Amino acid sequence: MSKGRDDFSEDERVFRASFQRYGPTSSVTRLDEDGVREILFGYIDRRDINAIASLQAGVELIGIFSGLPNYLSRYFDILLSDPDAFVEIGDPSKEAIDQHDVERPPKCEVRSRAAQALSLCAQFFVLFHEMGHIKLCHLHLVRDEFAAEYYEELPLIAISEKEARIRRCLEVQADHLAAFTSLNWWRMKWRDNPLEVHADLSLNPDLLWSIAVISLFLIFDHLRADKAKDRTSTHPTPYQRLIMLTMYASSEEAAKLAHIEPLAKSAHPLLVWGSLSEWWGRRKYLSDNPQAKVEEAARDLVNLMLDDEYMDMLANYQKRRGYQFWSKGDTSRFNPFLNREDLNAISSEIQKFRGNV
Repeated sequence: MSKGRDDFSEDERVFRASFQRYGPTSSVTRLDEDGVREILFGYIDRRDINAIASLQAGVELIGIFSGLPNYLSRYFDILLSDPDAFVEIGDPSKEAIDQHDVERPPKCEVRSRAAQALSLCAQFFVLFHEMGHIKLCHLHLVRDEFAAEYYEELPLIAISEKEARIRRCLEVQADHLAAFTSLNWWRMKWRDNPLEVHADLSLNPDLLWSIAVISLFLIFDHLRADKAKDRTSTHPTPYQRLIMLTMYASSEEAAKLAHIEPLAKSAHPLLVWGSLSEWWGRRKYLSDNPQAKVEEAARDLVNLMLDDEYMDMLANYQKRRGYQFWSKGDTSRFNPFLNREDLNAISSEIQKFRGNV
């Protein structure tokens, strides 16, 4: 039964009015953002796959298309229904590829629960990624520079090359912030509310997090390439995002600054990437040479550094919002922004990729 005009809360009315251009909306949740601001979050009833952050009359909002969780659920069911995929999870011998029944849940109960957990974890990362755009004041930047009211992960209309280049830099920043916040939150949910995340004591939450996040990188790149061949890319390549994830999530120094434990070695992004790229390759989703693409991506990382002019603008926006994430010369806390020191550290990581990708 649909709601009448008077049945909506004030939050729901604001959310519905903000995203009405995309479609009807679901109930709305207030996310307490570190005591600084509250962000309105909800789902938009649209079968497409997208996530949107917006700033409307001072209200910060995140809307996720309902097609995304549905797609993720099917994807992870298919992944773990393959007996050759991630054999360390559950009993893969119970699985069998059936071309006429490819979207059923895995037959192994542990793998079925793992698929559910992966879908949930991936959604958490998307949510924290969108929160990153808001907390880092990316919305203020694209609004003032490009008159953009909405920050769409997959833009529905073409944007300029200049805006696309800046957005690629902003995506790296949002990934950095989402990596640690989502990993920390996922571990807490796994430990404190195992039923809520369909936890199984035989599963490694760090491994599931790596599978979920790297799968997202591949999925969004695949969807962008499939639906927007004539548009300029607004995201780094999945190879570039993988390099950054490897450096930050597996770095003891970065994890210390973020006040969390580094990613477990068994969940190292390189290992997970190897398994996923092999699986995607068997399905002809990855037709290029992964090793060559990784080395090319490493050379192009310098292009993901935001100009000082825009970094200063973000710093000023963050001051006005209530919390500044970074200032020049400050090495005492986690820095979500790509800088020259990062590039020097990344160069030493490339040898690892050559032997593992």
